[in-house]
Amino acid sequence: MYYQKISINGFGPYEEEVSFDFKNGLTLIIGKNGSGKSSIFDAIQWAMFGPAKSVRAGGDKMSIINTHSHKAVVKLSLELDDGTQVEIHRTLTRGSKHILKVSIDEEEIDGGITIQQEKINSLLTGLEHDSFAAVSMLMSSPSSVVNEFITGDPKRRRIILSDIVDPNHSYEQRHKEVKEQITKANRNHQTLIGDKRTLDGILESKVAPEYPEDDVKKLQRKLDNIIFKINEINRSSEGTSLVIARREYEDKIDKLEKRKEKAKKSIHKDEKFIEKFTNKKHSLEKRLEGLYDKKDTVEEDMEYRKAELNAASYIHKGYSSVISSYENNINNVDEKITQQSTLSSLWDDDRETCAVCGASIDENSHKYHNDTLDYIGELEKIKDNIKDIVKKYREKAHIAQENINVDTAEIAALESAESLETIIENIENSLDDINADLEDARHSIEKNKKYIEVSYDEEKNTILEKIEDIPHTEDAEELEKLENKRDLLTNKINDIKIKQSRYHAYEEDIEDLQDRIEKAEKEIENSEDKLQELQQEKQDTSPTGLISKDIDEISKMITANANDMYGRLFDTEKSDILIKSYKESSSGEEEPTCVITMDGRSLSSYSHGEQSRAISAILLGFVQSVYDYSGQWYVPLWDEPTVTIDNSATEVFFSRIGEIIEETHQQAIIITRDDIHPENSNIIDLVK
Repeated sequence: MYYQKISINGFGPYEEEVSFDFKNGLTLIIGKNGSGKSSIFDAIQWAMFGPAKSVRAGGDKMSIINTHSHKAVVKLSLELDDGTQVEIHRTLTRGSKHILKVSIDEEEIDGGITIQQEKINSLLTGLEHDSFAAVSMLMSSPSSVVNEFITGDPKRRRIILSDIVDPNHSYEQRHKEVKEQITKANRNHQTLIGDKRTLDGILESKVAPEYPEDDVKKLQRKLDNIIFKINEINRSSEGTSLVIARREYEDKIDKLEKRKEKAKKSIHKDEKFIEKFTNKKHSLEKRLEGLYDKKDTVEEDMEYRKAELNAASYIHKGYSSVISSYENNINNVDEKITQQSTLSSLWDDDRETCAVCGASIDENSHKYHNDTLDYIGELEKIKDNIKDIVKKYREKAHIAQENINVDTAEIAALESAESLETIIENIENSLDDINADLEDARHSIEKNKKYIEVSYDEEKNTILEKIEDIPHTEDAEELEKLENKRDLLTNKINDIKIKQSRYHAYEEDIEDLQDRIEKAEKEIENSEDKLQELQQEKQDTSPTGLISKDIDEISKMITANANDMYGRLFDTEKSDILIKSYKESSSGEEEPTCVITMDGRSLSSYSHGEQSRAISAILLGFVQSVYDYSGQWYVPLWDEPTVTIDNSATEVFFSRIGEIIEETHQQAIIITRDDIHPENSNIIDLVK
């Protein structure tokens, strides 16, 4: 990514619009204190990340607006590595209105501020503000990211290295996701174990039904022999007809018994029907009596209400006519007031000549003016009196309208009651139907009682006499015995088949349970494997996992490059700068951190001059290492990185920066007060 141009208006010290062009390679921004050098970097950050991330705004996002301006506007032009042109246009007004417009290759991005900000972050290879500041920004302030890395807390230093090796916080995010997945996986694992225990319990509780020992085939052969004998008797013996005759009579008796029971049920049903509909008949008769009385009352009320409605309508019409007349009077009075007011304006006390003809205005004219004003006053009083009269008549008209509404509603209700004639007619018809049904029910009861008391006994006795007259034969007796045996065998075979079916169903259930248990065991095994994988991934994505190896690697790279830069800057071969990503704890284990030492001592133990020399070397080593490690060039935006070193070292510093920029074909933008300018560097001179 390359910064191409920035336009600033109303931002920080820039009251009026200014523009700065950046070029590939090294750009130096030169100026005295207070000339607005650092504000250029502020504007870049503000354009890319918004008011909340302004370096100098702190908790007050409005402080970036120039005291003489009503809004801050920054336009930032970028070119991505693939040649894509990006323009960010951000505005903040004193009314707290925040406007963001992003265009890519001159095509504006649709959506609100959140969507467009996400687009900016994606264009920056996913870097958010904190990560951007960690790898790109160097301010002269002691609170800057690079100064924090060099002289700050080891825990904070390690966080900065973490931002470099994992700028998108992929390990952290994945660690959180894995922990959530482990929780879900554990819950699922316990569920699977519980399900298997349930299946085991069901299997243990299964009791096998007794398997029938009798052979159905043998029993079926016996049954077939019996049926054969029965058929032989039916074909050859006279006893068959006798048995058949006896059975036919017995069947008739069964039918008589069923008919008798049916007659009893019919009597009971008809009695219930008579009871129910007798009560209903009495209720309808009573209601009908009330409707007859109500019909007479409704007809009288209808005539009365229609008369009231006509009277109320007539009164309301009269009041409306009076109101309309008085309103016309008010309009006439208003026209006279308007005319007199117009005339009065031509002869007011402040005029010496007529506004129309230009003639001089004497005392009589002024008197006429005053009389006109008095007349206007009288007209206003008349108008107010008429309004009072109109108000009273409106109230009377309102009361009349309410009476109309009441009478109309009453008439509507009474009209609905006119359907009483239809209701009465329907009830009378219903009573006729009920009387007919009751009569039918009484006839049915009498008929069925007569059958039970007389006909049933007569028919049964007749059939019994016929049965007694049928002679008994040996064939008939044998046939009866065989048929009894047949029935017993048939029932036994059916029972055995039912038991067999139950046993086979049991065997199928057992087999199904065993299959489900086997499947559950495999699922539990897979769940355990998944948990192990997640636990390993949890360890890998933890602060002591794979990221720790990456941090250790870049720590070694920064160490090597820092020592090399120290030798070049200060013309010495001895430099023992060491950056370690861990330290040994009291237990002898390695504890994640980031410690910087030189010759085995903390940097804070050295003089200010020695610290400055080391910081300069580490700074260059830091930049070189970030590029070598990631292959990603984050354009350095550095504010006076050489303020604490001498001219000789400053010259070497800028020379090395120039070499790095030339080697990588990248860009760097540096604020400086030094007069040392590397060849081929782009100069933005704020002094001029």
